[in-house]
Amino acid sequence: MISDWLGKRTPVIMGQLFFALIFLGVYLVCPNNETIAGALMGVVGFFVGGAANLISAAVSADLGRQEALRGDARALSTVTGIVDGTGSVGAALGQVLIPVLQMWLGWNSVFGMFMVMTVLTAMCLAQLCWREIKEIRSTWRRRYDRLPEFDTSE
Repeated sequence: MISDWLGKRTPVIMGQLFFALIFLGVYLVCPNNETIAGALMGVVGFFVGGAANLISAAVSADLGRQEALRGDARALSTVTGIVDGTGSVGAALGQVLIPVLQMWLGWNSVFGMFMVMTVLTAMCLAQLCWREIKEIRSTWRRRYDRLPEFDTSE
């Protein structure tokens, strides 16, 4: 809903990744309590899952609106396949890496890896996010510069 209101996806994704990173960090320092761990994993899953869905669906569709891909269904399907395929390869590698990390270094290393992957994702999106934030700011400036000025001297 927020990304539709803004008209941009990446700032919302970055916010979700930021909150996922915060809650992953909280998870690392929280006491060993199943209830707290379950609640934190639900919150982390909400933010990571939302970001993943926006990246795989909405961002792929947004890429299809670019001039180089406009009207070319094959190019759009290729871009969407690359985005989805990259996510699938990452998930598959994670399924191999998680048990190895957990066995050798413990669960904290697994969640540390999740934090590293979240930061790497944010780094990949940082330039696009900055560009979209500048576009949002310029749109808002144009919108609010047209408002009539009111005399407040009375």
